[in-house]
Amino acid sequence: VAAQPEEVLGEKHGKDKCSNLLEGAAAKLVKSLLELAAMKSSSSSSSESITYSYLYARRRCVIQTISSNILSYCTFFDKWKNADLDELVDKMTKNAHQSWVAYLTSKQALIYMEEKYPNQSNGLFQHVLKHKSAKKGAASHIKRVRAAMKKILGEEQSFIVMKGAKEAAMAQIEKEQLIITIKSKIDKTVESKSETETSDDASRDRAISLAGSVASDSKSKTNANANIPDSILSNAQLVHQLLLMDNEDLDQLLHRGTENFKHLESAEEFMVHYKNSTPPGWIEGLTTVEGIRQLMVDLIVKMKSLVPNRADLQEYFTEDQIRACDGSSDYFTLALRMADALSKSLESQYRSVATMEWYDTTEVWHTKGFDENCIPYNFTSWKSFLVASLTFLMGKVDLCQLEVANFQLLQVAPIVRANGKEYETHHFQKKFGEFSKVKSTNRKNFRTTWNWIERMTRSSAEDIRVQLQDGFVDEILFAKEAIDIPEVLSLDMIQIHHIRERARLSAISSSMILHACKITNTRISELTRESMSSEAKYHKDKMDMLLNTRLSYEALLEGISESMSMFAQVISGKPLDQGKAETIQNVTNSVLKGTDPVFSLMDKRMKSVFKLACRFTFDHTNSQPPISMKTGRQGNLQSTEKKVNGFKAQFMTVIGQEATKLGFNIVEKDLVQATYDAHKVITHCVGLYQEDLFNPMFAQVSLE
Repeated sequence: VAAQPEEVLGEKHGKDKCSNLLEGAAAKLVKSLLELAAMKSSSSSSSESITYSYLYARRRCVIQTISSNILSYCTFFDKWKNADLDELVDKMTKNAHQSWVAYLTSKQALIYMEEKYPNQSNGLFQHVLKHKSAKKGAASHIKRVRAAMKKILGEEQSFIVMKGAKEAAMAQIEKEQLIITIKSKIDKTVESKSETETSDDASRDRAISLAGSVASDSKSKTNANANIPDSILSNAQLVHQLLLMDNEDLDQLLHRGTENFKHLESAEEFMVHYKNSTPPGWIEGLTTVEGIRQLMVDLIVKMKSLVPNRADLQEYFTEDQIRACDGSSDYFTLALRMADALSKSLESQYRSVATMEWYDTTEVWHTKGFDENCIPYNFTSWKSFLVASLTFLMGKVDLCQLEVANFQLLQVAPIVRANGKEYETHHFQKKFGEFSKVKSTNRKNFRTTWNWIERMTRSSAEDIRVQLQDGFVDEILFAKEAIDIPEVLSLDMIQIHHIRERARLSAISSSMILHACKITNTRISELTRESMSSEAKYHKDKMDMLLNTRLSYEALLEGISESMSMFAQVISGKPLDQGKAETIQNVTNSVLKGTDPVFSLMDKRMKSVFKLACRFTFDHTNSQPPISMKTGRQGNLQSTEKKVNGFKAQFMTVIGQEATKLGFNIVEKDLVQATYDAHKVITHCVGLYQEDLFNPMFAQVSLE
């Protein structure tokens, strides 16, 4: 510290008071230590004229000075060392405070809406969406901050800090009357909606009196479709996916969408991600005046599209304002206004935290006159920082649009499921022809569906549904040659491709693992995904990754042989000899070429698992009934066995047990999910087209 202060103290050298005091204390300590060392060397060569008492007194004085200097140095060193920690804790406390504000206000807002306006969910959907998102996000953020605090400060101290942050948040809420303000906004929304509904009801009454009566069936269908946005109703693929999804699948889909925006949770995190992942050439292309202006125009258009009925926001930003910008000050002033409007009028309170972080940082830079020598986030030019900032704000707007779309999907999913059959059959006939044409002797209509049925192994003794399910497995999922997908499965092409890929991967992986167990004398029944070591999982996952690549055959063979050898070595716990290594390479070669007998066996077993899955029907005798009525005296239940509850849970259990029994225990989870997807596809297809298409087709084929 004393000899090389710049290297040790870094940027704080000469600027920070604690660093200056530490440097001074280090110099004094070194000086006193050198003095003691000099006394030791001089005493051995000194003349006898220097008395022992003099040396003792001098040494005692120096040692006392050293003790004092060590105490000073250690004190300043600890303070200097903990300065970064204190700064980090302060920042985390501030984040916790903001999250507590968001959580507490949103919680009270949701309670207020539920108690005062229980039947106004549609009119308040924007407020509900905003506060549910804020509450959930803030709660998650508080948990992360609390966990980080425990690691840094310990459980007791972190509890005190988090409690203080919560109390400060409650004080701020009370002082600024945030909850009262939110309640007022909710009341105004309900009042304005009731006024609109009153005028709409009057117009509707007049229209009904003139229009007369309408057939009830067509009226109900029209009303149902009227509640579905055109963006969803016009997308046949999306409607089809909604019909195949259960509630759990839909939740996972919505969650996966928001996961793509994780880097937007913090402005600083985004800027680091942006600089590390954005090609320099792309940045240079946008840092022109025209590029910057076009980015701003795109941002304004996206913000306006979020609230098309907000006249105040539509006129708040215009292209004329962008064209009038000249220099960094004008551009950033406009960008700050955009961020302010985004955080206060469009985003939920939780989502707005990152936007406000960028706003506060840029506003501080604004107060310094946009000094180009200290651009935020260590950017080298103001244009690069502006492009990154506009990209950040654009991502925040995209996230808002995604959450609105997710909310719409949740709202319309029940309506789509209720009216999906009529919609899909109408779309199918519009694209491929009327169902009535199936009775024609000319098979030009639905040609590939005819071909599929003709290839099936048909039996008059079996139900048509079962024949279709087996035919789906034999002739579609496990087809030996390239085929055209039948028209009735045209919307499932991507799903079928994914199922086939997962089945292929599971069969190859299982064959490899069986060979590895045989070569190393390991019991396959004792090997599960959960029981494997992390190293074994790594080599197994590496094999799967290589199978999904487009490497040359030689490179693929080499990579998989190496991974399989390492996997076998890990599960056996000892190195492989030369003979076993060569055996593994030969086995890998035969499996990849499809000539291995074990692979052929696993392929047949795989097909049997898929057939069982596609034929699966829910066993109501093995389902858990609703909660029993607590009447009379409750006796002791003889059976404590838990029954499988729910269709998906029962499916996963039954098919999982079969897959494990047939040797697919390591790939069971992925395999069962693939069979569940296959079951949904063929079950939906048969239910939709059996009466209008499949029954007449089978009748004609049986007469030939």
